This record gives sequence, C-alpha cells and structure tokens, in this order.
Amino acid sequence: MSSRADFAYPLSARVGREIIEPRQWPNDHGARREPVIDPNWNDRVVRRVGWRTCMHCQRWFFSRDVSRVRLHAECGRPNEDML
Repeated sequence: MSSRADFAYPLSARVGREIIEPRQWPNDHGARREPVIDPNWNDRVVRRVGWRTCMHCQRWFFSRDVSRVRLHAECGRPNEDML
C-alpha cells in the first residue's frame, strides 16, 4: 500500500511540456502571424500572435491572440468613449 507522499506533484514531475510563445517582433503591419503550438496535444495550434490594428483607434499593437483580441489595452477599458 502506498501513501500520498509517494506520488510526485504534477508540476514538479514535469509531465507535460510547456507552450512556447513567439517573442514580439518589430511592427510589420500585420504581414506575419505566428502560431502558438501546444506540444502536449499533437502539436495543436492554440492561437496565433501578431500585429493588428485596434478596432477603436486604428493604431497598431501586438496581439497575443489576433482572432480574439481586437482592442489594445488603452482602448479596452469599459469606461472610455466606446459608445
């Protein structure tokens, strides 16, 4: 019979591999999109990163998820002039 002390904590056991995100590159006006790949699920693409324009102010910003994040941090505040 084994006790709970015999089992390694999952984070310290390093069971899964970490997701590696691409670094931010200089502004290329949206020409490049890099996939973020999860090596634990048959190299599945989790999301894509890259430069895009803000839907509110039309300025370029680096987005960690180009399909979902459409406002940069300054324009994404709920009490701004979004109406």
